[in-house]
Amino acid sequence: MLSLEHEALVALFRNRPSLAVELLRDALGVEVPEHGAARVESAEVSETVPATFRADLVVQLIATDETAEAPVRAIVVEVQLTPDPDKRLTWPLYVAAVRARLGCPTWLLVVTSTESVERWAREPIALGHPGLVLAHAASDETFDVALGAIGAALQLDEDRCKFYTQLVLAALSDAARARLEEMMRLGNWPEPTDLEKRILARGEAIGEARGEARGEARALLTILRARGIDVPDALRDRVLACADVEVLEAWVARAASAVNAAEVFGTHP
Repeated sequence: MLSLEHEALVALFRNRPSLAVELLRDALGVEVPEHGAARVESAEVSETVPATFRADLVVQLIATDETAEAPVRAIVVEVQLTPDPDKRLTWPLYVAAVRARLGCPTWLLVVTSTESVERWAREPIALGHPGLVLAHAASDETFDVALGAIGAALQLDEDRCKFYTQLVLAALSDAARARLEEMMRLGNWPEPTDLEKRILARGEAIGEARGEARGEARALLTILRARGIDVPDALRDRVLACADVEVLEAWVARAASAVNAAEVFGTHP
């Protein structure tokens, strides 16, 4: 459920879209293109994806010549009051979908009220491939692009993982498909003969590991809270973001007898 604070911040931008421009230009020093007006656009960002996604707000900057109604920039406004790892998956989707729908460069503006969330939101978002690559379906570069796309898809939920995997496999040449199958065979991936099933099985295993890590992280924080050990927001965020189950289990074991956070996490939380 969205909080009153969240809805109040969104309302500020909805009632005065130019606030997004003023924050970017005056507070963050971003060079905003010349425009005649700023208006609220539809916040629906779904295109061909199976699930429905909705940003908090989308502001569109219109060209100075209002008769042309030409958009010069779009700003996706997201109010974020607590860290949410899933946002790192959906924020790039928001930007890409709004850019495709409105046909103009698009920015993401994250609004928060705490320093810990600000630090978290500033971290770069890895999309799973080494930059944007121009490649033809029959070129050698296609295989690397496909690996990056599949790697990104494996981080998504089951429906979106299946959808994007199907798109990638449909675009592969026979040679690239054969190379991918050989890599999976040598890497001891699951045995089903269907390539898509193998990839989805790999994604399911990653999802299970991620779920186990989240469970260990929550258990660790519960133990620390029960024992009265203070955990700063920044440290709590790092615990929740940790995906190494063995590290988390070691922290849990120390938490049973530690008297402070330093005895649990050592010198590198």
